[in-house]
Amino acid sequence: MSESLNLTAIESTKRLVAEYNESGTFDTSFSGVFQVTVDGEAVFRQAIGIVDEEHQLPMTMDAVFPIGSNTKLFTAVALYQLQEQGKVNLSQPINEDLTQEDFAKFGFPNQTSWCPLLQDMPDGPCINITYEQLLSMSSGMGNNQTLDFIGDYKGSVEAYVGLFINDPLLFMPGTNYSYSNPSFILATYMIEKFSGMKYGYYLKKYIFKPLGLNNTFYDPYDGQLSIIKNYADQYWRFFANDTGKELGVGVCKFFSSGAVSGTGGIIASVDDLIKWYLDLFSSHGTASKVLSENSIRQIIKPWTMVPESDPEVYFGQGVGVTYANGTNSSYWPSEVLYSGSTLCATTTIAMQIFNSESSTITAAFANHQIVVFDSKETYEDLKKNINTSFNSFLIPFLMHPAPLFEDDQWAVFLYGGNDGFIVPELLEIWTST
Repeated sequence: MSESLNLTAIESTKRLVAEYNESGTFDTSFSGVFQVTVDGEAVFRQAIGIVDEEHQLPMTMDAVFPIGSNTKLFTAVALYQLQEQGKVNLSQPINEDLTQEDFAKFGFPNQTSWCPLLQDMPDGPCINITYEQLLSMSSGMGNNQTLDFIGDYKGSVEAYVGLFINDPLLFMPGTNYSYSNPSFILATYMIEKFSGMKYGYYLKKYIFKPLGLNNTFYDPYDGQLSIIKNYADQYWRFFANDTGKELGVGVCKFFSSGAVSGTGGIIASVDDLIKWYLDLFSSHGTASKVLSENSIRQIIKPWTMVPESDPEVYFGQGVGVTYANGTNSSYWPSEVLYSGSTLCATTTIAMQIFNSESSTITAAFANHQIVVFDSKETYEDLKKNINTSFNSFLIPFLMHPAPLFEDDQWAVFLYGGNDGFIVPELLEIWTST
């Protein structure tokens, strides 16, 4: 990129960041970090907002955030590493690798084998599910949303596997797409089974340390047993829809079980997540320090199309991919992308790949969830009358998203952290120039 074009992109980026730094309305509010990396070099980095509202501490670029479902790519890579070590064949059924000993850990001591059944064929034959289907959201396993609201970590991954392992399948594996956190909880258990190590220790030894990801951690206890340096506290930011004005800020307490496993439990800085993408996807996967080119190609294959995505986004294995000229015309995607969220932190990253030598990565991490009430009066009424925690109040909305401002007792909707809007705008600025 020439110096003049680079300056044009920087000026456009500054204007975009200024717009989101105004925080006058919910659609321009942002607290977090931005980064743009071109051909491996950081060309724009900025932190805006507050990392600690109680003490009014400003956001910093070295802040670390829960990355939610961006964890899934780490899980996929770990399983492919174990395949390269000869400990598992990912094209084979998981059914063959689960024994009575495993089911005893899941809470079913008398169960000797896994026999998944289709929900519309409860008396049908046992269905095999491969590891590849598990990682590509095509296993047929449902999302089992009750898993998201069951409180603190239960002490082991297998304690969660037992909550869904015998649930019926939504469809025949490999024939459809269905977002499934349980698929990656089970994948986490299998990583621990084949490696003989806890998930977090495995990642630290085989991924974090080799790549120098010094600000990346796995902590299912959400900081209760150890302090994580530069951890970004998380908040609700409340707005009124009728005026657009901010109404207040509240502390967001994490409660999702997604953090207990390889479905959403990693904490990282934006710089580390970009390093992670550069290692795997630069040079078309030939220069990775942690995985072979062949395995990386398997991960970024267009395994399953995400319904209603426009342009078409496919789920690879633990990551989303798009193909500029159709999936049959290229062996390498034009873009690798994903967005992760916990209750109040959201992290989005996208890597536009021009060729094996050139790429642009844009990323934005936010430490708040925007909550919009239909009016200030509704918000004040809730503050006076709510008889439980705000988190508990929101559970029905999270499990069954309602149309905007239905006639409920308190009309409210969740808007997100705006990182999902910022990243594609940044990518457009830097790829168009």
